[in-house]
Amino acid sequence: MTRHPTRRDLLAQGAAALLALSVTGCDDEAADPVAADGAAPLDTGRAPDAAADAGPSPDLGAADATVDATADAEADAGPPAWQGMSKGPWVHVRSDGGRELRFETRDAGEWAVILTGPEGEGQPLTPLRRTEAIDWRWAVESWPTVDRAGDYTLHRADLGALTPGRWTWTVTAPEGQAAEPVTGSLRVTGPADTVRVAWVADTMWPMSEPVAQAVADSAPDLVLHGGDIQYRSNPGDTWNGFFGFFAGALRQAPLRACVGNHEFETDGEFSQMYLRLLADAPPAEGVGPALDYTALTVGPARVLLLNSESGLPNDVAQLEWLDAELARAAADPEVLRLIVAFHRPTYTFSLHDGAFALREVLHPRFVAAGVDLVLNGHVHAYERFDVDGVQYVVDGGGGSVLYDPDEELAVVQAERPEEVALRQVSSDTHGFTQLEIAPDGGLTLTRITLDAEPVDTLVLPPR
Repeated sequence: MTRHPTRRDLLAQGAAALLALSVTGCDDEAADPVAADGAAPLDTGRAPDAAADAGPSPDLGAADATVDATADAEADAGPPAWQGMSKGPWVHVRSDGGRELRFETRDAGEWAVILTGPEGEGQPLTPLRRTEAIDWRWAVESWPTVDRAGDYTLHRADLGALTPGRWTWTVTAPEGQAAEPVTGSLRVTGPADTVRVAWVADTMWPMSEPVAQAVADSAPDLVLHGGDIQYRSNPGDTWNGFFGFFAGALRQAPLRACVGNHEFETDGEFSQMYLRLLADAPPAEGVGPALDYTALTVGPARVLLLNSESGLPNDVAQLEWLDAELARAAADPEVLRLIVAFHRPTYTFSLHDGAFALREVLHPRFVAAGVDLVLNGHVHAYERFDVDGVQYVVDGGGGSVLYDPDEELAVVQAERPEEVALRQVSSDTHGFTQLEIAPDGGLTLTRITLDAEPVDTLVLPPR
């Protein structure tokens, strides 16, 4: 039987990797080695079922000693220099179809952005800047991927109307800063193009780093994250860390993310991190609400991203929005595929055994509207179910400690035996799900593992 890494293994691996960074010349300035809110650096402030997500808390032992010793050795290096880029850049696709280049810095200076089109013409963009005092923090503060408290500036450059082709962007620091320019690109697809989407969820470092590399290697046109962006599981498992190890993917494709339960680990994380960075508009900016659910057009598909963590199935406003979006998509002849994504699965035989109240509310709506595919995370494994013609894909294998996909199978067999035949595939592997959506609505789904071996392929014919 294959032995999968435990949470203790991941912590020790993360500490060792970060120790190697620190002793080989990491230039990030050290500060006091304090965990978030003064708490212990593991299993603090969990959401209601986050303990079940993470597994039993380990005896940290040598990993803790490594972290403490290195932090003590670096504590005299002085206060941090509040300059440089802390998160990004990444391209954000708005619900209105517009695109923004976003990045966060530790200073409020005016960074330069150049957008270059397929024909080679470059144009300067002036990002909107919003500086906020952020008190959310996590990790031993001497580590290079720390989330420190302090003033941060979010830069948002509207990319405007883009014609099909490959566009390149470059971000340059203000004069006087030593930071090198950062360059990336995105492919704008046209009516004749097949769109490639990568679905990844539950990204716990360090195992999420090879998953991120696999996503980048797949050359996606869009990265959809299913929530649980980081877990506070080890000193490198941070929001800054996520944007660092996903940089390869995010420098070639836009990002949109669902809300996971680990986005609520402590007070302020959801508003200061998720909403500020990943919603359509930062709060209190006067240009509209920072909604935690949205709808996107992806080629001939309409993709609805729900928030399963903030009130569903009793969130009346979100259900009314969902009903209106489902009806609009069903009535639009240009929408050939209808996809819904949210964090918490309604069908699974693994640890969480399904969100039944959510299922009762959502599944009849999906069947009535002709939803083709539902994407979920939360369960750290891969499963696919065929329920009344709706394909339910559960893929939370983005890096966190793997679950046994048959954890609750005996319960299902005893209490709901009619459901056993609904599951088509299962796998306890790290990886991501790739969607290829053709112009005629043909959809090919492939679940890709870290050894590049697909464990599931589903082909939905053209429409």
